[in-house]
Amino acid sequence: MRNWARFSAACSAGTAMMLATPATAQGVIEGFATAPNSGDTGWVLAASAIALLTLIAGALLSLGSAHGRAMVAQITPTAVAAMAISLILFIFFGYSLAFSVDGNGWIGSSANVMLGGMGTMRDGTTIAETAFVTLQITYVFAAIAMLVGWVSPRAGRGWMIGFATLWTLIVLLPVMRFIWGGGWIAETGALDGSGGLAIFLPVAVSALVALVLIGRRADAPATAPADHTGQLAGTGLMLVGMAALAGGSTLGAGDNAAVAMLTLLSAAAVGTVSQCAISRTWHAGAMARGMWIGIAAIAVAGDGVALGSAWIIAAAAVLVGALARMLTPERIGWQDASGSIIPTIAACLVGTILFAVFLGFAPFGGSGYPEGMGMGDQLRAQLIAFVAITAWSAVGSIIVALGIALVLPMRAGQIDPDD
Repeated sequence: MRNWARFSAACSAGTAMMLATPATAQGVIEGFATAPNSGDTGWVLAASAIALLTLIAGALLSLGSAHGRAMVAQITPTAVAAMAISLILFIFFGYSLAFSVDGNGWIGSSANVMLGGMGTMRDGTTIAETAFVTLQITYVFAAIAMLVGWVSPRAGRGWMIGFATLWTLIVLLPVMRFIWGGGWIAETGALDGSGGLAIFLPVAVSALVALVLIGRRADAPATAPADHTGQLAGTGLMLVGMAALAGGSTLGAGDNAAVAMLTLLSAAAVGTVSQCAISRTWHAGAMARGMWIGIAAIAVAGDGVALGSAWIIAAAAVLVGALARMLTPERIGWQDASGSIIPTIAACLVGTILFAVFLGFAPFGGSGYPEGMGMGDQLRAQLIAFVAITAWSAVGSIIVALGIALVLPMRAGQIDPDD
């Protein structure tokens, strides 16, 4: 009798789906989704496509222009080569190691090697798992573009390609597993909306470590004047791409996506104005730096905070970033020729801390803490995530950099013996 009741209910639901509109036909049977939601899936794919079109080009243009107009043409082939190799490895086994639903808190399993064994829908979402894969590939490409843009002006091309590729496997994918793939950091309650901890932080830390290891080139030509206009244009393209990714990372076409995009755009605007105020100029270089810092600072929050909180986070990140550059020892500070690596790390720290505060801040309409978490719990989890990802990125980058240097020249020229 119970089986017959279930059969009747299933038949009734099937009849209702056949008579329903196409949108309703993707509905729910007894509370369970039967197929990916076409609207949500389409939104994630569209956001990924927009980000691929603008974010990668923007990062390369912005960081390359910081070293002179000609540098963009030099770093782009390196970035494309690293992306091509990393894409192959990501599809082959990288996605499975980072996002397979089994495995453990440190690494996934081989269940999704060559993207096999995947369900029609990504568990816990309403989108097709293939769309989820596309979103994560976009994040990987963005990370590689930023890493190459920061490091390659002083690195040998072969070493840079090898470093970026192996770094993706040793540093980036494990970090994505830790916090986005249900790993041990996620189990502490730490959150990362659109890549502040999973992308910006490991890339910035790794870039700084790599540049310190490379050192100063004794035969380096005089530094070309930065193309600040190109830098601002590139950062603007990056803003468009990150806004798309922030919206896509909510995995749904709805209010959450709109909130994530609005907070990121607002933070970028406040970061731009704040940096110009500190610099006492409306110079294109200051605008680009402030916009970049605002993006990095708010990326942790995603759709978790409201506009007022986003403004405070961006303004605080610009101030702390300026102080961080002033307080950084000269031997380390000169490595950051673009002037954006150290402020990015500072912005990630500010965003991590203030996100934990504003997530449940009623006056500004935060989305609220997860069940069983309070402000102290969330702050502790976010700080654990920041420290762990920083340490993992630094140690992993040292291992990868020195390992690749055993077979390929690390630097484009000779090291200055007096450095």
